[in-house]
Amino acid sequence: MATALTISVKTVEATLTRVYRKLGLHSRVQLAHTVTPAHESPARTPRATGQVG
Repeated sequence: MATALTISVKTVEATLTRVYRKLGLHSRVQLAHTVTPAHESPARTPRATGQVG
């Protein structure tokens, strides 16, 4: 993903770390649950199934 955006992996990791800290989260799973509406499972989103653009 980082290479597709032409940014470094370290930039993505650092940004995610700051997001986790600000939201009081500890993992990508917690982040997914936080940003996904309750009626929609993260596994069913277009991005998770590879159906994005």
